[in-house]
Amino acid sequence: MQPDSDTIEAARSTARWGTPHEHADLGAFLAATELPDGMHTIWGEIAPIDFLACIKPGRPLILSFHDNTPRNPSVKLPIFTGLSLIKSLDASYVALSDPSLYLHPDLKLAWFAGGDGLELQKLLPEVLDKVIALSGASDVICLGGSGGGFAALYYSARISGSIAVAWNPHTDIIRYNPTHVAEYGAAAFGFETYEGTATHLGSFIETNLAATYAEARDNMVLYLQNNSDGYVVTQMRPFLTSLGVDVGPLPKGTKINGVVAEGLWLLLEDWGEGHVAPPAPALSALLAAIVSDPARWRAGWTNSENAVVPSRQSAA
Repeated sequence: MQPDSDTIEAARSTARWGTPHEHADLGAFLAATELPDGMHTIWGEIAPIDFLACIKPGRPLILSFHDNTPRNPSVKLPIFTGLSLIKSLDASYVALSDPSLYLHPDLKLAWFAGGDGLELQKLLPEVLDKVIALSGASDVICLGGSGGGFAALYYSARISGSIAVAWNPHTDIIRYNPTHVAEYGAAAFGFETYEGTATHLGSFIETNLAATYAEARDNMVLYLQNNSDGYVVTQMRPFLTSLGVDVGPLPKGTKINGVVAEGLWLLLEDWGEGHVAPPAPALSALLAAIVSDPARWRAGWTNSENAVVPSRQSAA
């Protein structure tokens, strides 16, 4: 469950990212007075916390969380994604690599949730708060899809006033594919079966965003969901129900575009059959619009004219 230095070294290569700025431990990073561009590595825990930074002081800051990551000898950690979407924007960005993946060489997805000895859901908010302070960010946008969408929603809820942009997100880890959940439970906490993981994982980490979003928060959420994705039933509907939103029967082709709960804008759209992300050009344009005027977007979340009654919004 806790990787040794040889295991980490075998899984790791920083060659394509350049020489990292290294911090001996979390305390050293929290004492830093600047955040130079490039890759950063925070040591001191059982696995390194890596992120790639490009800072434009005073501009909005995008925090990018990756999804399921292939693991083979040619794919090394750290993994930084979303760069093609955010590099051209007039914004700072920090792309994060999930240190939980160091827990096992075959682990593909860990929701930035950590494991035994790596309390990432407690540690990472400290790291992000420091990143935000050093960047002088005017606004914070947490970005991610699918498993990375879980992380974007989770950490946004802990960043006051932030905006989460998540597409086809996981909202309940236990409701995800049992094989992958069992792999994570075994690698991160030593559970021997899916049943053991499903029963006990919630005692160690927050697995269900319904509980996270039941707490007081002031972030805003843009929830993007493909309407033929199975996640509509397994992830989106239970999450919305927990917030008191009844989306109705959702017949095939249903589309929703508007505010469905306090601080939550839902776009249920058709981008193709199954677990399909929004088209990259459309997502990039959306991010550019948010970055250009975050205040206008926040106002949209609180404008009653943008509220919708989901069960009545369906395609012809």
